[in-house]
Amino acid sequence: MFERIHIKNYKCLRDVTVDLGDFTILIGPNDSGKSSFLEVIQTFGKIAQPNFTGIFQGDRSLDNLVWRKDAGRNIVWEVTGSIAEHRFVYYLELSVDRRPPPESLEWDGKKLFWTQEAPAQNQRPAIQYAGPPGLVVVTANGQAHPAQPGAPYLSQFIQQQQAPFTAIADALKSSIEYRFELGKLPTPAIPKPGITLESSGANLAAVLDVLQNSPDRSAFELLQKALCDAIPNLRGIVLPPAQHGGAKALEFILSGNGQIPVTIPGSLASGGALLLTAFLTLAYTQTPGLLLFEEPENGLHPTRLQMVVEILRKMSRGEVGNRKRQSVVTTHNPLLLNYADPEEVRVFVRHPERGTCVIPMKEAPDIDKLLKEFALGELWYLLGEEKLFQEQTV
Repeated sequence: MFERIHIKNYKCLRDVTVDLGDFTILIGPNDSGKSSFLEVIQTFGKIAQPNFTGIFQGDRSLDNLVWRKDAGRNIVWEVTGSIAEHRFVYYLELSVDRRPPPESLEWDGKKLFWTQEAPAQNQRPAIQYAGPPGLVVVTANGQAHPAQPGAPYLSQFIQQQQAPFTAIADALKSSIEYRFELGKLPTPAIPKPGITLESSGANLAAVLDVLQNSPDRSAFELLQKALCDAIPNLRGIVLPPAQHGGAKALEFILSGNGQIPVTIPGSLASGGALLLTAFLTLAYTQTPGLLLFEEPENGLHPTRLQMVVEILRKMSRGEVGNRKRQSVVTTHNPLLLNYADPEEVRVFVRHPERGTCVIPMKEAPDIDKLLKEFALGELWYLLGEEKLFQEQTV
């Protein structure tokens, strides 16, 4: 689980620290830094791959990403998290001129590796190194070797498949940003082994078919039960062959008020049923422990927004799904925020000179008093970020 992320000099994030819970909602105006923050989380996941290849190329070169294109600054990322009863801190510093990055990883307060300037002669008994001067990579046993430009060293240690690096890799892995499109969720799709849900959800039928036909059908049965419990007139999912070669379609079985069950195409199902099915598919398939959602309320009727918040909150607590999954959500919808707790909300505000600042909603002045008169989303709509945090954003 990610508990805290500190970022310096990345795009508009000049110097911000964001504390994350099991379920966190990010709000703020367009261009306030929310998407940039999610990009950092995704990049941690890419760095944690054993065969990491450079991602800072083309439009995403470091000289384009650094604060105000100031080549004299370094981009700094630090993530603090926990795995079971263990805590880790990963630090990475990236320079525009691509010098070997200062980097370190702590596990329960003990450094597993770090980079530093080559030790002086009188330090060499403690750190075994006989190479040229410059930056060196040091491991916990005191061995060191010259640092080289290129991929962060974390990916190289993860490649060795040794504990606790394997656990840390799993913790750092983050999914794509899910932006479910209601028009694409019922699209027929071809099942393939190892398939995972796409960002738009366009291959939902294929993922469900693979889950249904797996040797252990229990995950599919649990998904179907959770869906039926949430929507009283829904009785099940059907995945018949579609007209397209090898593709499967998504259909729902409906009944209610003593009516005979009928099957309808997914394209005729409610947006709430489709979106809930997509969320539950993430919960019961082999997705990472951290899920990112951009405006999950898009296309939904306002009465279904509470359902969105409740299902994601239950997923983050491990009450729904095959494992606990931390969720980070961005929204521009004040109605969705009405169903959130202040402790779950982080507010992004961008200052023209100082860049983005991120403030927990619970730190808004007089928030407890204000919530006695207004719902949280109403406050956001009526006052906006600047008035809610006038002193902090001046």
